[in-house]
Amino acid sequence: MKNIFLICFISIFFVACSKVNVVLLPDEKNKVGKIEIQSKNKTLIVDKAYQQTEAIDGKSEILTKKEVIEKFKESITSLPNKPISYLLYFQWDSPEIVPKSNNTLKKIIKEAKKSTTLYVDIIGHTDRAGDEIYNKKLSLKRANHVLKILEKNGIEKEKISMEYYGE
Repeated sequence: MKNIFLICFISIFFVACSKVNVVLLPDEKNKVGKIEIQSKNKTLIVDKAYQQTEAIDGKSEILTKKEVIEKFKESITSLPNKPISYLLYFQWDSPEIVPKSNNTLKKIIKEAKKSTTLYVDIIGHTDRAGDEIYNKKLSLKRANHVLKILEKNGIEKEKISMEYYGE
């Protein structure tokens, strides 16, 4: 069966091993997907924002956003941060970053140094000029250049992954 999730968060809470609560949180646009729970030969559907369902006995209620935040504050605050994407521009046919990207690079370094930042993905690309092999090599040089800058600025190598694709 297809998963029918848009962008949503699911929080499952276990209390005294006899209770399983499922709460469906909406995305930034207040949209939710759908969760189906199989329990005691019945299917429970959770498909409304802030809907809480007890999976064992099937009780369901719609909570307010404030109620969910108060009731599940600890779990909600432990959710990971959403990824942040940045775009750097490079000199033509070069791994050197253009001056207008320096402020963006500073933001990346500042964010990557935070203890809450778990990882940094560097993804190297080029434009469509040049052949495929050349562009792949150039995208590798650019990704490596950014990697070295991050390491030079104190970002742990273990936090960083790197990919490159050419155009």
